[in-house]
Amino acid sequence: ARAASFGAGHKGWASMVSYARIQMFVAFVDAVGIGAGAAIIGVPLALPLSVLVFIG
Repeated sequence: ARAASFGAGHKGWASMVSYARIQMFVAFVDAVGIGAGAAIIGVPLALPLSVLVFIG
């Protein structure tokens, strides 16, 4: 039972880490795209806006 629990816990943790990495990648791509678009059209404070997009 202990080996099965350890295996399930390990796979669950690996799945959660993969999910978090993908979410961070998507947030980064969104922030870069929105920040670049905002900078191109001349929005003031485009960099802080992109940081907020990444965090939120």
